[in-house]
Amino acid sequence: MLKRLALVVAIILAFSLVGEKSLIFNIEGDYTFYLNSASSNAKIITVSYDDAKEIKKSLKNVCGESVTTTSKEDIEKEIQRLNAQLVFSEKVDNIIINYYYSDKISAYKTINGHKINLQTAINENIITIGSPIIFGSF
Repeated sequence: MLKRLALVVAIILAFSLVGEKSLIFNIEGDYTFYLNSASSNAKIITVSYDDAKEIKKSLKNVCGESVTTTSKEDIEKEIQRLNAQLVFSEKVDNIIINYYYSDKISAYKTINGHKINLQTAINENIITIGSPIIFGSF
């Protein structure tokens, strides 16, 4: 009987986690959510960090997110926390764009034949990190 109860509790917990809508990143900054498409066709909503968790819970069809900050240290901590491996980099105008892959993030895009699910854009003091990639301007 006790084993059966434990199994029921485990199933309930598993189903409650499926609907989890927590933020991918743990960084203070402006959050952008990409809705309905993980491409440049996405509807884009940008909110403050203070509102990001609650707003994400209310959104449907979130296909990606990014956060913009001035803290290089916070970005580096997130890359380490996600065990992201640098795949390649490029420079466009004065912006350095890094493409990563993390096995801790399930969604990905294929770019130049590589799986990518984390991207950073460094534009002077402004840094954006996004998953699976950043859409819009940076």
